[in-house]
Amino acid sequence: MDETMWIPILLISSLPVSGAVWGEEYVRGVVGRAITTDCHYAPEYRSHTKYWCRESCRLSTIVAETNGQPGRSGRVSITDHPARGIFTVAVEDLHSGDTGWYSCGMTTSAGRRMFSVHLEVSDEPVSVPVLGFLSPANVSCLGGSVSVSCDSVQGSLPISYSWYEKTPSGDSKISDNNTLDLHCQSFKHQHHQYYCTASNRRGSNSSEMVNVSISSSDVPCSFVVKINGTVSDAVWGEGDIRGVVGRAITIDCHYAAEYRSQTKYWCRGRSLQCTVLVETNGQHGRSGRVSITDNPARGTFTVTVEDLHTGDTGWYRCGITTSAAHPMFIVHLRVSDEPVSAPALRYLSPANASRLGGSVSVSCESVRGSLPIHYTWCEKKEHGCSTILSGNQLDLSCEILGGQHRQYYCTASNNRGTKSSEILNVKVFKGAGTCSYVTEMNNTVSGALWAESEVRGVVGRAITIDCHYAAVYRSQTKYWCREISRQCTHVVETNGKHGQNGRVSFTDNPARGIFTVTVEDLQSGDTGWYRCGITTPGEPTFKVHLQVSEEPVSVPVLVFLSPANVSCFGGSVSVSCESVRGSLPITYTWYEKTPTGNSKILDNNDLDLHCQSFKHQHHQYSCTASNKRGSKSSEIVNVTISSSDVPCSFPVKINGTVSGELWGQGDIRGVVGRAITIDCHYAAENLTHTKYWCRGRSRQCTVLVKTNGLHGRSGRVSITDNPARGTFTVTVEDLHSGDTGWYRCGITTSAAHPTFIVQLQVSDEPVSAPVLRYLSPANASRPGGSVSVSCESVRGSLPIHYTWFEKNEHGWSTILYDNQLDLSCEILGGQHRQYYCTAANTRGTNPSEILNVKVFKGAATCSYVTEMNNAVSGALWAESEVRGVVGRAITIDCHYAAMYRSHTKYWCPGIRRQCTHVVETNEKYGQNGRVSITDNPARGIFTVTVEDLHSGDTGWYRCGITAPGEPTFQVHLQVSEEPVSVPVLVFLSPANVSCFGGSVSVSCESVRGSLPITYTWYEKTPSGNSKISDNNALDLHCQSFKHQHHQYSCTASNKRGSKSSEMVNVSISSIDVPCSFPVKINGTVSGEVWGQGDIRGVVGRAITIDCHYAAENRSHAKYWCRGRSRQCTVLVKTNGLHGRSGRVSITDNPARGTFTVTVEDLHSGDTGWYRCGITTSATHPTFIVQLQVSDEHVSAPALRYLSPANASRLGGSVSVSCESVRGSLPIHYTWFEKNEHGWSTILYENQLDLSCEILGGQHRQYYCTAANTRGTKPSEILNVKVFKGAATCSYVTEMNNTVSGALWAESEVRGVVGRAITIDCHYAAVYRSHTKYWCPGISRQCTHVVETNEKYGQNGRVSITDNPARGIFTVTVEDLHSGDTGWYRCGITATGEPTFQVHLQVSEEPVSVPVLVFLSPANVSCFGGSVSVSCESVRGSLPITYTWYEKTPSGNSKISDNNALDLHCQSFKHQHHQYSCTASNKRGSKSSEMVNVSISSIDVPCSFPVKINGTVSGEVWGQGDIRGVVGRAITIDCHYAAENRSHTKYWCRGRSRQCTVLVKTNGLHGRSGRVSITDNPARGTFTVTVEDLHSGDTGWYRCGITTSAALPTFIVQLQVSDEHVSAPVLRYLSPANASRLGGSVSVSCESVRGSLPIHYTWFEKNEHGWSTILYDNQLDLSCEILGGQHRQYYCTAANTHGTNPSEILNVKVFKGAATCSYVTEMNYTVSGALWAESEVRGVVGRAITIDCHYAAVYRSHTKYWCPGTSRQCTHVVETNGKYGQNGSVSITDNPARGIFTVTVEDLHSGDTGWYRFGITAPGEPTFQVHLQVSEEPVSVPVLVFLSPANVSCFGDSVSVSCESVRGSLPINYIWYEKTPSANSKISDNNALDLHCQSFKHQHRQYYCTASNKRGAKSSEMVNVSISSSDVPCSFPVKINGTGHEYSCGKSITSNYSASYISWKVGRWMFFLLLVIWSISTAVFTRGSKRRDDTEPRHSTNELQ
Repeated sequence: MDETMWIPILLISSLPVSGAVWGEEYVRGVVGRAITTDCHYAPEYRSHTKYWCRESCRLSTIVAETNGQPGRSGRVSITDHPARGIFTVAVEDLHSGDTGWYSCGMTTSAGRRMFSVHLEVSDEPVSVPVLGFLSPANVSCLGGSVSVSCDSVQGSLPISYSWYEKTPSGDSKISDNNTLDLHCQSFKHQHHQYYCTASNRRGSNSSEMVNVSISSSDVPCSFVVKINGTVSDAVWGEGDIRGVVGRAITIDCHYAAEYRSQTKYWCRGRSLQCTVLVETNGQHGRSGRVSITDNPARGTFTVTVEDLHTGDTGWYRCGITTSAAHPMFIVHLRVSDEPVSAPALRYLSPANASRLGGSVSVSCESVRGSLPIHYTWCEKKEHGCSTILSGNQLDLSCEILGGQHRQYYCTASNNRGTKSSEILNVKVFKGAGTCSYVTEMNNTVSGALWAESEVRGVVGRAITIDCHYAAVYRSQTKYWCREISRQCTHVVETNGKHGQNGRVSFTDNPARGIFTVTVEDLQSGDTGWYRCGITTPGEPTFKVHLQVSEEPVSVPVLVFLSPANVSCFGGSVSVSCESVRGSLPITYTWYEKTPTGNSKILDNNDLDLHCQSFKHQHHQYSCTASNKRGSKSSEIVNVTISSSDVPCSFPVKINGTVSGELWGQGDIRGVVGRAITIDCHYAAENLTHTKYWCRGRSRQCTVLVKTNGLHGRSGRVSITDNPARGTFTVTVEDLHSGDTGWYRCGITTSAAHPTFIVQLQVSDEPVSAPVLRYLSPANASRPGGSVSVSCESVRGSLPIHYTWFEKNEHGWSTILYDNQLDLSCEILGGQHRQYYCTAANTRGTNPSEILNVKVFKGAATCSYVTEMNNAVSGALWAESEVRGVVGRAITIDCHYAAMYRSHTKYWCPGIRRQCTHVVETNEKYGQNGRVSITDNPARGIFTVTVEDLHSGDTGWYRCGITAPGEPTFQVHLQVSEEPVSVPVLVFLSPANVSCFGGSVSVSCESVRGSLPITYTWYEKTPSGNSKISDNNALDLHCQSFKHQHHQYSCTASNKRGSKSSEMVNVSISSIDVPCSFPVKINGTVSGEVWGQGDIRGVVGRAITIDCHYAAENRSHAKYWCRGRSRQCTVLVKTNGLHGRSGRVSITDNPARGTFTVTVEDLHSGDTGWYRCGITTSATHPTFIVQLQVSDEHVSAPALRYLSPANASRLGGSVSVSCESVRGSLPIHYTWFEKNEHGWSTILYENQLDLSCEILGGQHRQYYCTAANTRGTKPSEILNVKVFKGAATCSYVTEMNNTVSGALWAESEVRGVVGRAITIDCHYAAVYRSHTKYWCPGISRQCTHVVETNEKYGQNGRVSITDNPARGIFTVTVEDLHSGDTGWYRCGITATGEPTFQVHLQVSEEPVSVPVLVFLSPANVSCFGGSVSVSCESVRGSLPITYTWYEKTPSGNSKISDNNALDLHCQSFKHQHHQYSCTASNKRGSKSSEMVNVSISSIDVPCSFPVKINGTVSGEVWGQGDIRGVVGRAITIDCHYAAENRSHTKYWCRGRSRQCTVLVKTNGLHGRSGRVSITDNPARGTFTVTVEDLHSGDTGWYRCGITTSAALPTFIVQLQVSDEHVSAPVLRYLSPANASRLGGSVSVSCESVRGSLPIHYTWFEKNEHGWSTILYDNQLDLSCEILGGQHRQYYCTAANTHGTNPSEILNVKVFKGAATCSYVTEMNYTVSGALWAESEVRGVVGRAITIDCHYAAVYRSHTKYWCPGTSRQCTHVVETNGKYGQNGSVSITDNPARGIFTVTVEDLHSGDTGWYRFGITAPGEPTFQVHLQVSEEPVSVPVLVFLSPANVSCFGDSVSVSCESVRGSLPINYIWYEKTPSANSKISDNNALDLHCQSFKHQHRQYYCTASNKRGAKSSEMVNVSISSSDVPCSFPVKINGTGHEYSCGKSITSNYSASYISWKVGRWMFFLLLVIWSISTAVFTRGSKRRDDTEPRHSTNELQ
């Protein structure tokens, strides 16, 4: 074939196809600039490839193409917009060679479709350059830099710019740049002129003139800049505006701040004499089609022109009316006629309505093109398209569709042309009696999926896209993919309800039917097409186009980061600079304006200002924000130094807001009909001033409301002041559109009125989708009760109208116009139902989800379940959205129905029901790593706790129950990083210790914000802020102070930022040792008055406020007043220790340094400010308290037994109370009983009384409700089961798993790590003899940890003790661990196995402030003896470490790691010493008060009184806090030193030393009325007894001693209270065996605790129940009274506080011929047999004796003692005759007294347990005794002379014994001698021998210590003085001032006894006789020898 034959074919194929592609044929461009051209195409080509090619359009000439994604090749880019039916070609940097023919083209299956375009590129000269302000125009008025740009908007590029200044000598070139920067430093004259030139290859052009006038040359200077009539600081905006015929246009005109209050206008014309079209009247104005609105906060007024005409084209001016010139700005408006755009289709009705057969409405709208636009709908048929509707809305329904598939489209037309929409496809699905259909348009299927199709983002920032879907897709996987085809690659998909892939994250919210895609750190390459999709049959998807662009920064905004007022006190002020719009990254730079220019000071967005940074009086700073697209400057920050003192004071001014005054949020948005609150913050100096809210921009605004005290209201506007927070809050209710406008927060002061401007924008908003919630208990539907469901739209303008629809066979029908739907068996009629509700306002309508109701029918019963949002009523529910903070913990409460109490609960991640359990309950508790779960069946709640939250924890979870149906509930957890809150400062140590030189600790804590948080303390110094500590606690003490004044602040920081605390101010008031330094925090001065500043109360209830004060204010009057200022109104004050006025009472507790204010029956009007105050002679120290009283909902009422639990077993009455412990009063209670018709009301009261008569032999069910003005709550169900027998009735009641008559205890018990806890389990009398146990877990098959073996048991740390007499067994757990937390059971091994569940919570707790106590006699320090002081923290987790410190001039010196401090003469080097002790555990540490020691005598021995908290050793001391009970007696022991033995003692009332004496000793005794006093000099104690106590006896008293010098006294606080009676105890008053002989037996009934008087009543059981027989505490029994019948009795004890019953007294009668005998049984004791003391205590190593009493009939029988509780115990010892012994146990019988005595020697701990006294006789009478043997510390050892005291005068040896009479054995004794160098040990014995040979010095001191396993104690001092050193020496010995006042010289005999003299004379006589005998013997011997010498000697033989 000839090649030329292809030419016509090619020509034909290249022709454009009509209706395929079209555009503008001729396009003109300019060299160097860019050109864009739009190519339009038909809807069917949306998914095809588009391209741009040159000339012949061969493949080699295709310049760029797009396949769904934007395409680029070199300078040419192409972007497709399928929604608009346009693809756009952009050619940048045009060249002349680009001139030529091009084609827009598309690739289709039928070939190419193209349209030819001719591009003409020419070289053009520059246009006249335009000048514009680049920086805010008004900064020149404040001395800021003004930048002016020069730009030629037409002409070939490149263009060169030059700036020139016009001077007298000529034009001077100053810059080759298009920007001119003007600032004070650049001006040398008063007037300056500048202009700019623009030039290219075709020529140059000059701009207009820039005129600058210097109005003030001060620093900072002020200058105005004028360009073309536009003055800087005046008006500016966009000069060229384009509009479209019939549509509206808005023009923003910007102006300087000084014009905020002036009138603005819009006029037509180019000249200054233009015609005004509209002007503002206030902030708004309208004239015809033109309106104007002023926004002073933004410095902008907006002109709106509606229904534009072609004739509106022209020149206009924005202008401002001022008293001088009228600043204005010229605007050119061009209005053109434009063709319509392709109309878009949108759903107007809920997308899923078509699935339910409802109506679907579709709108057709062309968003561009001249108006009017005409719309026509066509339906496509086989012969073409037929017009069906002229309008833009198409309504579809089953009736219209007629069961057929349909296709529709619409057209939009104006006078410039017509465009068609896409095709709308409708598919119909038919079923029996039903119709449903789906609609498809733009690839979106109704009932499936939709989103916003065009989304714009900014480089570096994040974007979120919400994809909405129908309810049927809740459980399906969702995804997000890129590309245009349906087979796009998934970027991310849901795994459960959350997914993430790199920068893209995904979260599904089934409750709202939305999944959200978030793309972070956007990049230009992210631009393109994406799809939201769902993995399901049909794979519904929706296309979204994302456009990511580079944007310039916005003008940066300046904000205070630190409290604004700290600058007034020299604190650091931080200012942040942030550009909230523009591509990231953004670079911030701070500059300081100086005379020489702008000086760069910081490359950061935060500027820190502080005294050290200021060198001049005035400073100016500005910040610039810059990115790739440009930079912008902030306004000026002006700083003025008002005081250069240390600390300096410098207010900071930003945009008219001055730090230290008033600030808030400047732009507030509200919704019509709803309420809005505005917080206005102010500085501390304005706390007491009146606050107001006014309307208007100027300071002469109209006041709408102001505070009268702390509150104010006027119409819809109210105001509340909160001085504690430095905030007042304005609330505007029922907002109207007319409320939009400008307002001011203001403060009325004597000087200026500080104000802050706020703009309020009130708009009309559509309703949100209404949410369905249960109003009634979720499980009510299970018993057939009524369930109420509310429908509420939480957003949208009010009023909102609600409508309920029910589905029936014809569709949906309206059933109710209300927001509440009530469901019941009667309404449901046995049928399954479906409902939904709609919420509608003036802006539209929104439907709720579907509410499904399923009914289950049974014989005469009905139950049903309701399902909404996947929550099934009667099953499980929780809060669906929970927010947590990184590093902190979150708790989620999951509520469930009662039927699931015993099932396992779990918590799992994910949205599916087959999720993996993270943690589940094992019994009632479970833990897995950071997640724990705790079940509380009593409340029907299980709680999930997640600790140490991570960002990765964000996602969907399920609360679940392992039960048939597997009920679950979905919860979404959002964990975010949060910035720290401003840290709060709190005193950790007693505030007043600083007054005595003690250490004060201040904690710094940020209570909100992500963890970890780092704390740093800084000290403010003249050279700057100096870092002193990386800790949250600051310790202040005398050694740390170098100057008179110090200031400290703390910063808290985490990943999200940092915040600074307020300032801690320290002033040194005394530099003595110890120094004194009050510490001031936020107006609270240490050493004065302090407490909790924010108190919350509830209407109708009571609140107590503790006000703490320093010790020096103990005796002053305290008061409570209302008001913020010191001139507050006093409501109540103390008169003595108490005071009352109406509902307010006050009680002072000087011992604790606290007075307590109680306000009863709180009212809402009690909300406000108050002061705790003290009346002193100087200033009146006060502390400010804010009380907030609110109305609160009732809590679910709790049911409790009011009567003995076991009464129901005996047919008695049981009373049950119903009480809601929280919520506003009054609360109304109602009781309901279930019957065959449902629940009926039976009683309007909180107490239900049950008895056999009321029950009528039937099982019953009850519950009660509690209601107040805020709502109603139901209790649990009370079940009653009745057991009938012959003439008897008994029943049990069950509530909260507790069965009456069985077992109960406290269900929630709290313990502390390392300490012990005891739990009392109460049980009915029938279980006295059964085994009790304690086991862990919630099930009844728990493993016993410990059980009673007889009455006691122990296993490791757990012990159990049974007390049958009280009906209690006690479980003790020692050395608690955190792991002990969990559920346990008290149980009894008996039929039915009654148990009771107890939850034990063991926590770590910080130590309490340690208490100091004297361990040794206080007065030994007066004689140089050693004084021991103990330091103990009585609360807090163990172990606790104690450390003692001595305060010295160089610092605190550590002296001991022990809790006891020993003080003695050798340890003192100075005259004054101070010591303190710290106690610390894992949770922190606390310091004690100070121990002050003063050396009053340095002789040997020295004398040193020790002072602790006002108590001085060596004087008088005792127990400072005593509690008594009304009507009873109390005894108080007052101890004193030995030197006061002979003085008069007294007891007086009052806090001061001038107290009123009530009684004093006359000799050793004294009495006055109810008060008596007894002195015991031997013990150094006098005892005060007060009988018949009254409430009025409460108060302060003093023990005192009358001496010639000072009157030593000790302060005691007595608290007398009214108390409940205890359960009365029964005892025999007559001989126990009298009943055996037919005699009378008397039984007493006595309650040993509780306020008097107590009234006793005796009851006897008869055939009708229990009847009253006696009003007395004594019951007399005899044969006559008993009448031969067995009897049962009990008694009750009652006082004003309540009633308590005793145990049962059983009497059995035995009848014989003319005789009567009977036995009585109570508490296991049988009268006529045997009894003793049931509880006996002994001490390890010592002996114990127990007396056992018996009846006379047993005198001759054998008695025995055996261990154990059973009668078959093994005898340890028994009487053999009247005595028996076995090892350490002996027994002695005394028949004459009817007593046998058991003695156990050398007791061991293992001897603890139960024993029995027994008698070997018929019936084997026995009696149980519990012996408790414990380790006890030694008592202070007592010193006693073993030899006559005065032998020391003659040099004889004196022996002193040392003995501790109490404490566990063995006890070790050691004697020490006190020497100057140390204490020297001299003996390991309890006896000290003193003799002449042992003395080396004139004075000696000795003391003894006694110690055992539990501790050691020291004796008093033994003082020895050598009065004669002759041989023999003479040395009197003095012990504790006791001894004989003798001197061993002249007057010995006058002081010694006759026996001693006789002994001494006899000794000397014996010595004399011995001497005589010796001499006689010697004489006799010598005489004999002499005789021998004179007589002749005989020979031996002679002798022999």
